[in-house]
Amino acid sequence: MSFIKKVAVHSAIQIIGKAIYALLGLCSLFVLTRLLGPDNFGKFHIITIFVTSIGIIADMGIYLVALKELSTPHQDTQNHFPELLGTRIAISAAWYLLSPLIILFFPYALGIKIAILLTAVINIFNSVSQLSSAVFQTHFKTHFSAYAEIIGRTLLLVIVFTAFKTHNQSALIVSLVALIVGSCATMIMHLFFLKKYTSIIPRFSKQACVRTIQTSWPIALSILFTLIYVKADSIILSLFKPMSDVGLYGVPYRILETLTTIPIVVMGLFIPRLSAYWAEGNTPSFHALLEAAFQLLSLIAAPCIGIAILIASPFMEFVAGKEFLTQPQNLHILSTLFVMLMSATMIIFLGATFTQTIICINKQKSMLVWYIIIAVSALVAYLIFIPLYSYYAAATITILTEAGIAFASWKTIQRTTNCAIHLHYPLRIFLIAIGITLILKPLGLGLFPTIALYTTLYCAFIYLMRIPHHLLNITRHL
Repeated sequence: MSFIKKVAVHSAIQIIGKAIYALLGLCSLFVLTRLLGPDNFGKFHIITIFVTSIGIIADMGIYLVALKELSTPHQDTQNHFPELLGTRIAISAAWYLLSPLIILFFPYALGIKIAILLTAVINIFNSVSQLSSAVFQTHFKTHFSAYAEIIGRTLLLVIVFTAFKTHNQSALIVSLVALIVGSCATMIMHLFFLKKYTSIIPRFSKQACVRTIQTSWPIALSILFTLIYVKADSIILSLFKPMSDVGLYGVPYRILETLTTIPIVVMGLFIPRLSAYWAEGNTPSFHALLEAAFQLLSLIAAPCIGIAILIASPFMEFVAGKEFLTQPQNLHILSTLFVMLMSATMIIFLGATFTQTIICINKQKSMLVWYIIIAVSALVAYLIFIPLYSYYAAATITILTEAGIAFASWKTIQRTTNCAIHLHYPLRIFLIAIGITLILKPLGLGLFPTIALYTTLYCAFIYLMRIPHHLLNITRHL
């Protein structure tokens, strides 16, 4: 099987896995909105934003470093992975111990602070799961990650659904416990599947830890500044607006969070080969593969905004439930935020081609300046405009910052590699996506008929325009 066919097959596996994962996440969101209501859901959103923020800092770019190093020819995974795992666990544990100091600076109620500290243990579980997925990606066995994530998310759904049906009075606590149990189950399943490929006993080595940090620190700084513009919107919103506003913003935001894992996983399949081509000086193959990655992500990204415009109102009504629709304007707010954040999702998909490729060409340090400029600009904009325009400002600034990072990454790669991305086919893809939206918009079909018809028409047009055939042609020699 050719490389691009392997990538296509495993991308399809990942997309199907993520679709099931997203569906389970959507079901969990469906239950949580009804279980918690706007106020408690706002608290749940802020707690999980803080927890994931600590987890993102603790990652320190080790996942991308691991993906690159484990794909190096003749790399001894049996010896190298346990060292990476030990380093990852040690750094996650250190950040977990430091998290009380971070929480002290925020004016939240004591209950929220305690909940953040207790829930932050999931970062250790998630760090092990993420690092395990790097091994599966290098072996093209990504279905194991999909199985583990689906099992963990199913367990979470079962717990929150049980709480909902039994009218549990400690709804917020139960929701957080479900999150911890689900993350722990995901980690256990990752390690269970991983035993076939490498030792899963972590090896703690000071030398390995220092070596990994020396490699990853530019990525870690980039991640830190990325964190500012990615997560600061919800945190600043919670400081200036009531928790019910945070809850309204949190519903579509959690959909964005679920979907944006897809481009990272898809690029994870390309990164090992891109790194190898760049290291070999094989520029033509590097360019061809980068263009294939961009076109593949364009295929996935294009429907994001097209279908969001069609289903925004019925979808938000379906997801949020009557608990969120006590005010007549709430459905309009949720629908508008959904379309705005799906626009940001589309940009993240396209930008991932370049943001993830930066590490392959060792230009992490060059991107630091851009990350600092965009993060500081976003933070200033959040502080100025969120008090005035609430969640609309948060969503607008999110779109602009994601576009800024995507553009900066593309320019950095273009200057370094002289790679020109041809937009002919991506433009066709987006015209098809928007054209279908214009056709279906006047019909006013229901939520599920619209999704089914849009998907059918999109796949049919993509096939008739021979876009998959073109994708295979540009990588036939790889």
